[in-house]
Amino acid sequence: MADQLKKRVTTSYLARFSGAEFCSVISSKSLTENRSLLEEFKKEVSLLTLDYKDRELRFTVTVGGAEMGDKTTVKKWLTQADAAYQEALTKGGGGLVIHDS
Repeated sequence: MADQLKKRVTTSYLARFSGAEFCSVISSKSLTENRSLLEEFKKEVSLLTLDYKDRELRFTVTVGGAEMGDKTTVKKWLTQADAAYQEALTKGGGGLVIHDS
């Protein structure tokens, strides 16, 4: 999945954040462009399969993001991104929520 994200999104930072969560810093794109890229990424991941013990496993991605404004602190930015992620999870797996600044 990380390869799919790297292929689709120009990122200056991509790392495991916690457990199965990843953090990516995407710069130089508008919020609309980022949303579109992330929707395409989610679609590509949903097409991936993994054969495991005679079963075909499929994947979903839930995305929470936040736009960092000029006066946004890193702490506030990460808090907003996490809140967006939690909101996306409550709507069911495979959601996408991005909070703007």
